[in-house]
Parts: sequence; C-alpha cells; structure tokens
Amino acid sequence: MTRSSTIPTTGRLWLTALALALFAAAMWFAWLGWDHEYYLVDGVAQGPYRAWQVIGCGVAIVAATVAAYLWVPRAGAVFVLAGAAAIGFAVPWAYDASSDDTGLWLVGLIMLAIGGGLGLTVVLLVTDVLVKSERTPTRDLVVCGSLTVLALLVYAPAAVVPLAVTVWVFFRRWLPDRRHA
Repeated sequence: MTRSSTIPTTGRLWLTALALALFAAAMWFAWLGWDHEYYLVDGVAQGPYRAWQVIGCGVAIVAATVAAYLWVPRAGAVFVLAGAAAIGFAVPWAYDASSDDTGLWLVGLIMLAIGGGLGLTVVLLVTDVLVKSERTPTRDLVVCGSLTVLALLVYAPAAVVPLAVTVWVFFRRWLPDRRHA
C-alpha cells in the first residue's frame, strides 16, 4: 500500500473524529448545558440533571460514536473515536463545572474523561467484534469474555452488553463450530 492511498482514509478518520467531538459537545449543550437548577425529592436536593437528560445524552453520543466507527472501520479508529467523543463532551462540561468553588470539578473531569473514554472504547470493541465476520468464533469469544471482565471491574451494570454478546457468540458461533468438529 502506498502512502498516497492511506492519506484519504487517515484524513477521513480525523475529520470524522472532529465531527464526532463537535457532536458530543453539542449534545452536552442540548441535553445538559441549559439546566442548572436543583430540585427537591423527598426533601433532598438533587440535580441539576434529571435521569432522562443524562440517558438521552448518553444514548445520542453512543449512537453517534458507533455510527462514526461504522463510517471509518479501520485500525486505531476505536481509540481515536472513543477519545474524540469523550473529550468533545468533557470540554464544555469542564468549562461549565470550573466555576465550582470546591475544586472537585477537576476530579469529575478526570472521571468523566477516563470513564467516558473507556466506556466508549468497550462499546466500539464490541461493535468491532459484531461487525467483522472474518474473525474466528473462538477469538470473538475470548474478546467478548475479556470485555465482560473489564466491564465488571470498571462498573458492574455496564457488563450487561458484553456479557450478552459473549453468550450470543458462545451459543450462535462457537458452540456450533465445536459440534461439527
């Protein structure tokens, strides 16, 4: 492969990453950036965001990140796109949160950037396993099992998706191959 044939796909990856970062920033403004009010639930102040806002924002960013990966499914795209979306969301959040007098916004920013980046990386790795058919069922099972363990270590409820994929790979792809061997 010549250098000139890789330039368009590399440029396409970075343009897609830039568009994804801008989209993630826009999602922060659209879903969360306008809400600064706390509300009382059983006499306890909660907020400023409600669950539907956070879920809607998360679903929009995850869907856009998966769509971006499907647009440019190449080596390294998983990490570039996951990082772009996490940073694109974290920058406007950090700007808004930096007015916090306690200084804990920096801890939140680190958790948001690392947690968001890792979460999106797991989602894109699972997407990669599901999309690329040239992989062997055994490799798929190992990758999905590893992602499940990683998700369990990071955040237990997040393990539902890779666990479901692991079960799917085992029963639909790996087990039938073993029966015919």
